[in-house]
Amino acid sequence: MNWTALGEGTRITGGWRLEDVSVPEDAILRARGLVIGSQYNAGNSWVAGYFGRPVILEQPSGGTFASSSTVSLTVRADGTGPLSYQWFKDGEALAEDAGHVGVQSPTLTLNDLWGPAGGEYSAVVTNPQGEVTSAVVTLTVTGDPRIASEPVSQVVNLGATATFEFGVEGTEPLTYQWWHDGVELPGANDASLVLENVQPAQAGEYRAVAANDYGEVTSQVVTLDVNQTVPELAFDPVIGGRVYALAVQSDDKILVGGNFTIVNGETRKNLARLLPDGTLDPEFNPGADSPVEAFGIQPDGGILVAGEFTTLAGEPRQRIARLGPDGALDPDFRVPVDNTIRALALQPDGRILIGGHFTLLDGEAHAQVGRLNPDGSVDDGFAAGVQSNGSYTPSVRTFAVQPDGRIVVAGYFSTLNGEPAGSIGRLTPDGSRDPSFAGSANSIVDCLTLQPDGRILVAGHFTVLNAQSSRSHVGRLNVDGSLDTSFQSSVTMNVMSLALQADGRILVGGVIYDSWSPASRIIRLESGGSLDPVVDPRADRDVYAIALQSDGRILAGGWFSEIAGVERGGLCRLSNTGPAVESIEYDDSVFWTRGGAAPELSRTTFEHTGDGITWTGLGEGIRISGGWALTPPTPVPGGNIHARGYLSGAQNNGSSWFVDTYSGPPLFLEQPEGQSAPKQTLVTFGTRVVGSGPLAYQWHHDGLPLEDGDRVSGSRTPVLTVGDLTGEESGEYTLVATNGLGETTSRIAVLSVLDPWIILQPESQTVNWGQRVDFETYAVGTGDLSYQWWKDGVEIPGANEPWLELSGLTAGDAGDYWVVATGPYGGTPSESATLDVVLEPSIVTHPASQIGNLGGQVSFVVGVQGEPPMTYAWYRNSETLNDE
Repeated sequence: MNWTALGEGTRITGGWRLEDVSVPEDAILRARGLVIGSQYNAGNSWVAGYFGRPVILEQPSGGTFASSSTVSLTVRADGTGPLSYQWFKDGEALAEDAGHVGVQSPTLTLNDLWGPAGGEYSAVVTNPQGEVTSAVVTLTVTGDPRIASEPVSQVVNLGATATFEFGVEGTEPLTYQWWHDGVELPGANDASLVLENVQPAQAGEYRAVAANDYGEVTSQVVTLDVNQTVPELAFDPVIGGRVYALAVQSDDKILVGGNFTIVNGETRKNLARLLPDGTLDPEFNPGADSPVEAFGIQPDGGILVAGEFTTLAGEPRQRIARLGPDGALDPDFRVPVDNTIRALALQPDGRILIGGHFTLLDGEAHAQVGRLNPDGSVDDGFAAGVQSNGSYTPSVRTFAVQPDGRIVVAGYFSTLNGEPAGSIGRLTPDGSRDPSFAGSANSIVDCLTLQPDGRILVAGHFTVLNAQSSRSHVGRLNVDGSLDTSFQSSVTMNVMSLALQADGRILVGGVIYDSWSPASRIIRLESGGSLDPVVDPRADRDVYAIALQSDGRILAGGWFSEIAGVERGGLCRLSNTGPAVESIEYDDSVFWTRGGAAPELSRTTFEHTGDGITWTGLGEGIRISGGWALTPPTPVPGGNIHARGYLSGAQNNGSSWFVDTYSGPPLFLEQPEGQSAPKQTLVTFGTRVVGSGPLAYQWHHDGLPLEDGDRVSGSRTPVLTVGDLTGEESGEYTLVATNGLGETTSRIAVLSVLDPWIILQPESQTVNWGQRVDFETYAVGTGDLSYQWWKDGVEIPGANEPWLELSGLTAGDAGDYWVVATGPYGGTPSESATLDVVLEPSIVTHPASQIGNLGGQVSFVVGVQGEPPMTYAWYRNSETLNDE
């Protein structure tokens, strides 16, 4: 605005005046005055007053502002009062509301900005002389929409539901689009993405885009990992305590050791055996008075048990004992050990390495490590021991026996055989220290596992391995003990157990202290140490023991009550992510190929049979790529090959067992057994068949193939169950097993069904002469039943009812009675009942009264008849007389 000077004013009372001024009618007048002040009147300023139409003195300012913020636009105007104001947006007058405050004032406040608030703003100032419009300013709003909360990465179990939430604030309508691994998901157009029955293909990266008319925002990229190892629902043993030791027998029964007193509601003290389906083996109950820490299953099926106990199966056994396959205590295997044994390892020659907290074996000094001969005596030629620096109690917790016979030992110690060793070292076969081994750790090493290439997996509580802090809890050493720098892992838990798969993957179980919520206590590493995201069945408490079954399924034991979202009482069996792969082929050589989820083996043996009865040893296998091989001294004739592989696992990898595989035509290791059973009960015929897979099965009854139905199940499996028996099910049962190399038929098992079946047996009785007796029985059976009573092997004529009544008994009626109930499928005799007929005593001749002389003698005689033997008592004046 341009101003024309009109001159200086003169002071008048109450103000200033300028005379003889000529201005247009619509002119705007401005009067200015100088104000002097401040200290020493050294400062001055101008003031102004305006008259006439409104004039804008300061224009509003636009700009860019964040969503949900508060912004004020101000216009400063002057002129002849009163002045009125009206704010406009995009040419439209604004109305007062919560978002627009002061629309008729010099300052417009815009609250909680969102996209619609963006636009062009201006103010119109009015007085009686006219109006003026401010400059139009532009206000831009950013962050509409904006992110209120991001989706988060998650791990869900196979078949469960995953939900991602993208919290967005902004002007409606908002639209959403979810993406999976860079590809739009059709129909995924909500703030929440819900994935039900999650499958492996749905794992990966997810992000979402939210948009409205004012912009769009993209979420962070998150991952969905699908845990594919979930508990087997049918396998549900409940352990009342902690599980430390696991071992799998050749018949797939599972040994369980630990600190517990109850298994599946039954008393089992620290030691139990489960059938393959997880039910308790009722025939196995040796019991230990303190925790069991380790097992060793010997080639003959004998079971070594070690731990803290001092009695086993009710007999004194200090920390180690041997059981037969049936659980019976071996009376000849005795070696007193003064403290806990934590680990066992079986050498190929049958000798037994033991490690723990002990200092004495059979009264001889052996510091935390020793070796026993196969009969349990101490191997005095093995002289090894560990010590600590005095700040902790030393221990040996784990072994790895190398193919050349050298022994890697680990635990918690600072010297081995008197030489510095940081919790890990190596011994020669005679127990002397191997100085060429360079491994060390700064804390406890809990488990060792040998890989096929000879490298050594090391795991435990340590945070530094071979002076490298980047190898916390899990690392790998080369054969000479130097650090394998190619192995990189990021495990944060204290590792208690390792299990190596044939494909090189490594299962890891452990402890996270002071945490009682589901967490990654079972994981799997790739062969190079990186985390395998498909194995994460989160457990709510400690996992002490992991064991791989021959089929690749994973046994996990510990102190948990939930795993992978399923309630489990300290023990569970998890599915693996792939099958166990194996095969045996042979011509001039035998090849045992293994892969996938099959357990890795430390050594193998082979044997052969041509008749299914006599086995001939072929020798030990040697490692080849992908398995094992053996070239026998002479070619293997036809028949069956038996391959056996040894492995270890559970807590401290201190338990050991073996797996068996067979090739050739079907071979029955266990035949069905004949049985006798009452009507309306159930029988099971069990077999164990081996040979090259796949095997097919077909049960027969009296030569005819069976099919599953209301009363028959398992007709095409190794185990047949027949229920609700009648005489019709009696007969011969056989199983035909078939594979690509032929078929084999089992021995005949004869089933005798007691039809009819006597369910109420006659009872023996003693009855007096001349009285009556009743024998009663009750039988159930198919169809109408007939009865015939017998006495002393002779039919009783006319006695053809379920009961027998005899009256007027004499001595001739005494004897043995039974009944035969007969139906369409034959007769069934009852148990024998004995009838004794006795004659009640009666006085035939009474004693006569007599007169006797003082000091003389009299005799009373009574004549009696009855069933002998009889007893007599004489009375005088109602008082019993005794011999004097």
